[in-house]
Amino acid sequence: MTDMTQADHLVSSRRSLLFGSLAGVGALALPASMASAGLGAQAAPSLLPIATDAVEPFRVRIAASDISSLRDRLRQTRWPDKETVNDWTQGAPLEKVQQLVGYWRDG
Repeated sequence: MTDMTQADHLVSSRRSLLFGSLAGVGALALPASMASAGLGAQAAPSLLPIATDAVEPFRVRIAASDISSLRDRLRQTRWPDKETVNDWTQGAPLEKVQQLVGYWRDG
């Protein structure tokens, strides 16, 4: 890269991707300030790899101390009172959340 920093390049690429994808949508119009600046006029660069059905193995590495810290924090959870309704209108039911946290803590 010559005059652009890496951060400038990423911002430019993200804008190109966003506005390039909007260019094909007739119902969306760019604000006049963006259109006059030439944003959206250029095609978005291909930033994503070609999709395939291939499964590629990967490893997740998490320090044991991070897992231990998470489990400690989950054990210290201060739970709210049970919801006052029997549905999900007040969010996830306390019992369901406690089951999930138990799985993360002990599983």
